[in-house]
Order: sequence, then structure tokens, then C-alpha cells
Amino acid sequence: MLHAQTPAHLPPPARVISLYDDVAPGSESWNWKEYTYVTLYGNTVTRNVVRPTLEFYPADPAKFCHTAVIIAPGGGFTDLMIKYEGVRTAEALNAVGVDAFVLKYRLIYTDPSIPLPVPGQPTSPQPRKRNDSGQIIWGPQSGQNIYELSHADARRAIAWVKANADKLGIAPHHIGIIGFSAGAYVSLSLAMDEPTYRPDFAGVIYGPDNHGEAIPMDAPPIFVAVAADDEWSAPLSLNLFKSWREAKRPAEIHVFQTGGHGFLHEGGGADLFMDRFAEWMRTNGWLPPGTAGTGSKFR
Repeated sequence: MLHAQTPAHLPPPARVISLYDDVAPGSESWNWKEYTYVTLYGNTVTRNVVRPTLEFYPADPAKFCHTAVIIAPGGGFTDLMIKYEGVRTAEALNAVGVDAFVLKYRLIYTDPSIPLPVPGQPTSPQPRKRNDSGQIIWGPQSGQNIYELSHADARRAIAWVKANADKLGIAPHHIGIIGFSAGAYVSLSLAMDEPTYRPDFAGVIYGPDNHGEAIPMDAPPIFVAVAADDEWSAPLSLNLFKSWREAKRPAEIHVFQTGGHGFLHEGGGADLFMDRFAEWMRTNGWLPPGTAGTGSKFR
């Protein structure tokens, strides 16, 4: 059976924060259940998110550096890679004294009765569920736009963290976001949003470019990471860095020789990208000097 509780090897959050008091606008007719399971490839995945939440993973109070980061896992807007792009990233941030919030944003529905892919065996192609503009073109959410829905959830997430920053001990201008693949769309959408919803810094990891949209004149510093052998994201990441720099906004990019999409191929430097992210945060003052690296926590 596919449905399972979050596997025991994932530590539970200290708190789960609902982003809407009731049903999220646009989800009134969504009557399916969220579930988390382990694929036959060993990935821990969450599907069918209906009620968006933030899962709070606080740093050790003795190490807390008064910085917080929202994490947006990827998964093609049908899945959330909740382990290595979610909870493991939270642990990596906790290791350097950063409070972490894993964002579970709304997803395109997946029928849980569809058989899981088996390693080494051919699989039947699944219908494309969205077009390039984010409009859902298959299933019970047809006509809705997943980019708009996930962006709305991200707005609620950063608004909640900003509103509660004083209570949580988060310093002014120390709230960031990092997103992976589909989650990088989410992080980038906030970085280019109106000032109310912008983070103080943003990480875009093997994600998209800005689709030709103008970079705000006061856009936050951005950190971009990608593998050179990621055929989809590598050119887009370079475009994004170029656009940010042309707008005269702070930007850093790391293009690792190997890693593929998802940084799944270890040994090319991409598997230690969180060390580079921590160094960038330290350079900009969101981490204090001398904090340890985080690379071993990413997996």
C-alpha cells in the first residue's frame, strides 16, 4: 500500500503551522488525502498536499544565530522531496544555528493507485499535468494554476514568519528562503515579489530563470547552484545570474561539474553545496563567523 505515515527516520518538526485558518482559497473541492511514502528508489516523498503548512525545525538555542530560512522542496509540483530537499536541509541549517521552516505547498493531484516505478523496469508514460504557464491540464484541478497556488502558499509562509519574528528571536532582515527545482520557482517568485512578501535573501537550487521578467531594483541577494550536466537547469541558472547582475543586485552562482538534476550524482562538488550556501550566508552577515559547514547533513 502506498499510503504511509512519515517514515520514522525523519525527525518530526517541533511545530506544524497551518497557513490558512480554514481551507486554502481555490482548494474548496479538493477532497483527497495527503500522504508520505518511500519510493522503490529510496526517496521519501509527500504527495497530494491540500492544506499548506510550515514544519518548524528550530536550531539548538545554544547555537541559534537569529536567522531563519524557509525551505521549499521540489518534485515537479506533483511531489515534495520531503527528505533530502526538506528535512535534511532543515537539519543542515540547524547545524549552523539557523531556524528552518519546511514549506509544504499545494500540489497537483496524483492518483495513489498508480503503481510505483520499479528500478530497472520500463514505466508507462504519465499524462502531462500542467503546461508551461503552470495551468493544470489533467485531473480534478484542471483549469487551476499551480504556480499561482504555490506562490500564494509561499506568501502566507513568509508573512507568518515575518509576523512572528520578534517572538521567535529572529533578527531584522534575517529571513531567507531556499528552493529546489519546482521549489526554486517558489523561492524565486518571492524574491521577485512586491516588498511585503520578499525574503531578505534567496537560494535558487537547480531551478528556473526569471522568464524575461524584470528584476526588481531592490531585489534581495540571490544564491544560485546547479550542476553543469543538468541539461534543463544549467542554462536557466546562468540566465538568472546574468539577469540579477544586470539589475546590479548581489548574486552568487556555483556551477558544479557533475551532479545532474537533484545533485544525485555525488563526487562533483554538488553534494556539498550546502557548505557553499553557508559560506554565502556568512559573507553577508546572516551567519556569524566561524560556524561549521553543513555538507554531511544534506543526505
